[in-house]
Amino acid sequence: MKPTTSLQVMILSLYFMVLSNNTAANSDCPDDGGMTDSVTGCPTGDVKAALLLFPPYMTLENDTTAGGIVFDYISESFERCCPNDFDALQVVNDMHEDAESDTFSENLASADIIFPVTEERETQLTFSEIRYTFHEIVKTHGYVLIGRIDHFNKKAKSLVLRSLYDSWPIFTLTFLLAGIAGIFIWALEYHVKNEEFPLSFTRGSYEGFWWAFISMTTVGYGDKTPRSFIGRLFGVLWILLGLIVITMFTATVTSALTLSSSPQFSNSLEGQDVGVLSQDIKAQDEANYTGAIPYLYDDPEDLYNALVDEDVDGIFMERLQAYYYYSGKTEDENLRIFDVIHAEITYKMALKRSTTCKFLEKNFCFRRRIEHPLIDTLVKQYTVPLKVFRPSVDTEGLISGSSSDTGILLLTILGILVGLVLLGVLVDIFVLKSEKRLCSFQKKNSVSAVGYPHPTITLRGELESLSQDLENLSSQVLAIKERLAGTDSQQPKFQTNSFKLTEVDSSAS
Repeated sequence: MKPTTSLQVMILSLYFMVLSNNTAANSDCPDDGGMTDSVTGCPTGDVKAALLLFPPYMTLENDTTAGGIVFDYISESFERCCPNDFDALQVVNDMHEDAESDTFSENLASADIIFPVTEERETQLTFSEIRYTFHEIVKTHGYVLIGRIDHFNKKAKSLVLRSLYDSWPIFTLTFLLAGIAGIFIWALEYHVKNEEFPLSFTRGSYEGFWWAFISMTTVGYGDKTPRSFIGRLFGVLWILLGLIVITMFTATVTSALTLSSSPQFSNSLEGQDVGVLSQDIKAQDEANYTGAIPYLYDDPEDLYNALVDEDVDGIFMERLQAYYYYSGKTEDENLRIFDVIHAEITYKMALKRSTTCKFLEKNFCFRRRIEHPLIDTLVKQYTVPLKVFRPSVDTEGLISGSSSDTGILLLTILGILVGLVLLGVLVDIFVLKSEKRLCSFQKKNSVSAVGYPHPTITLRGELESLSQDLENLSSQVLAIKERLAGTDSQQPKFQTNSFKLTEVDSSAS
């Protein structure tokens, strides 16, 4: 019985302790001087607010009318929760003024609502003589890296060309190995009198290099083939080695060509020059943390111009702010979000306890909207999402149909081809005319010249002399064969006709 009794006593003690704490908390609200209605909990006087320009959460339309996601949400909350008692928020400061100015610090003392509240401002208000409660009114989920497609593709192409240039060792290795293999195959083949690999080292090694190169690329025209056993064995080994070398070469080139489409290239922040708003301390810290190099700008338009002029690689900004500032840039087809950096970003609002404590205590509607903000509709009203970069669609290859550089390259090559064709036609016409002129000139000289034989007469004499020599040679061969036939009567007589060029002579004449 004693353990049960002691447990009951402990439970009752805890109950009365919690009850006393709640009673103390309810009586902790200071007297608001009749500012809050005791029945509805709605304010009976003006609600003063110290607000700073912080788009899209706090904005100024035409530099006179306050607005923005948070301003509209607070005004809407008062209007819905106190429809008959609330008129409007009274802004007690110039929203353009600096948060660190003395004027703004003085206006804080008279304000019932303060927004935005940074970590530094929260610390300052916490240790001030006035007591405040702090509420997370906005939560966003990260930063975005904004860039331009044309700059990305330009950078990607330069990276591809640089990667190809950096691949020169594999090019050099390919040619060196082909040269060595060419000398080896010449050394293995020239002693078997393979006419395809001449005995001369210069010509033989040259032919060997050609064989080694086409064998390595698995083309194998067949115009050069080793005939000896050792040569063919070396050919088999060289083809296997060539496959490895060509695979390395192909992999190197493919890696260079596909590097621009890799997520590490398109999304990496490390080492990039990014533009950041000078008043966004959190964005600056996040950019430094991810390895980027932040450059500060006071105005979002200056940030955009710096991006267009390629002074920075991208714009690093909180997501909703980027959607608000650059929603009017939707006509810029090159603007894209290249990366999203996930982070929990909260913007707080401070409420003065002396004027809002009973209001929050008695007005459940307003307290619910402050503790659980519902701002999605307002976010969609003030912001327009930017297009996201898609490598499969937005990336232009080194030779791409959507690239203007490709068109220029093809037109240049077409111009060279047309120029060469025209040059060849002109050369043909010139050579043909030159030959006709030479023939005409020779005919004139043959008629007018005295003492010089006609070229046709000289050619006929040479043919007659050659015909006589062939007849003599034919007679000698016939005589030799007749003697051979006489010594061996068993052999059939070998008859041959003398070769005469009488017909040739007559046709030439």
